[in-house]
Amino acid sequence: MSERGEPMVDTGDAVLLDIEGTVSPVAAVRNTLFGYARPRLADWLGRPDPRIGRIAEAVRSALHDPHADLDVVAAELARWSDADIKAEPLKALQGLIWQDGFATGVLTATLYDDVPPLLRAWVRRGDRVYIFSSGSELAQRLWFANTQFGDLSALISGHFDLSSAGPKNDARSYRVIAEAIGARPDRIGFLSDNVAELDAAAAAGMRAVGVSRMDEGCPDVGRHPRITRFTEIRVGRN
Repeated sequence: MSERGEPMVDTGDAVLLDIEGTVSPVAAVRNTLFGYARPRLADWLGRPDPRIGRIAEAVRSALHDPHADLDVVAAELARWSDADIKAEPLKALQGLIWQDGFATGVLTATLYDDVPPLLRAWVRRGDRVYIFSSGSELAQRLWFANTQFGDLSALISGHFDLSSAGPKNDARSYRVIAEAIGARPDRIGFLSDNVAELDAAAAAGMRAVGVSRMDEGCPDVGRHPRITRFTEIRVGRN
């Protein structure tokens, strides 16, 4: 039974996890990662790296200005960052900046303490665990490889972001993921603190489970089964 006396939820035999507010505190992600990348965006745009050149071109395309100089591009990236706009060029550049920060030991990812034991329990059972976040796949891999509990990346079977799956509030994105991992949607549990994402996953046929952690203000998860900690999740198949 859960802490509220309700039946523990069953996630099926494949699990798809959100990051912010689900496996990690929102503040840990935003303060650690966003705060680190924001003042470095303009400097990184000037680096002679073809990946960064492609990012700049993508921003120019979004601006409908193929000749925009780097100051204009940097200003738009900063605006997106300040407004928390889920733009692929921003996520790509943030991922590169974060990679450098993790490599130099400046950054460390923070997970809730109830997450690693359940990740290991799922893997022992033979369940596959995937991540779906608006952060780039690179950023996701870095996050799980550099936690306060050590490198947990081996516990994750795959990653999906906006470019590989689509918007998180669109049911089609979850169908794309189900097809990519080769599992029936009704055998995939999706955990998130965002009701729009939960609704989209449920519309695609997944087992949507709302994560409503008390330290995050107990976010509303709508009509979906609600947990406050990962200890309320049953590991097994029903």
